[in-house]
Amino acid sequence: MGRVKGLGAVLGATVLLVLVAACGSGESSSQPTTPAVSLVDNLRAAGVTVDPAGTASSDFFAPQGQLLTVNGERVETFAFASAEEADAAADGVSASGSSISRVDSETGMGVASSILWDKPPHFYKAGKLIALYVGCDSDVINVLKETIGPRFAGGAGVSQCPDPVPPTTMEISQALEAAEGSEVTVSGMLIATMIRS
Repeated sequence: MGRVKGLGAVLGATVLLVLVAACGSGESSSQPTTPAVSLVDNLRAAGVTVDPAGTASSDFFAPQGQLLTVNGERVETFAFASAEEADAAADGVSASGSSISRVDSETGMGVASSILWDKPPHFYKAGKLIALYVGCDSDVINVLKETIGPRFAGGAGVSQCPDPVPPTTMEISQALEAAEGSEVTVSGMLIATMIRS
């Protein structure tokens, strides 16, 4: 009988601990919405596919970057502690986006970064958030402009993107040797003779 009472006491204490833990976890589940979460919600509302893609450190912005894929394209977001800090960071970005200067928080010294982008950068800012898209996808450029606002620095858009690689061209004699039904691009002169009956 003593063992049954002891077991009942242990079970009662366990149930009490579970209830306390459940009550405590209810308080922490209501976290404030961050600028990055708001951006994701706004992008999804605009009809694009958005997925979180981890984090990335940046040499030119103090906050750790949050990576997103927007319609398969990489977009970096940086959430600052205040809109004033985000404004100061945006002021350090050159109009072309090819250089970024900032004050190092640890040393208090100015740091300048010169960046050679492989594609045009596009910088956007809203409140405490700066978003960076490096690429040429006009749908991504347009949806970032719609959800965040106009670009404050960077490339002029798709017109500055590199032209697609032209197809390899060949001489007409090479094209005649190509497999039947294959598509080829040729350079040269074609003379067609028409016979009338």
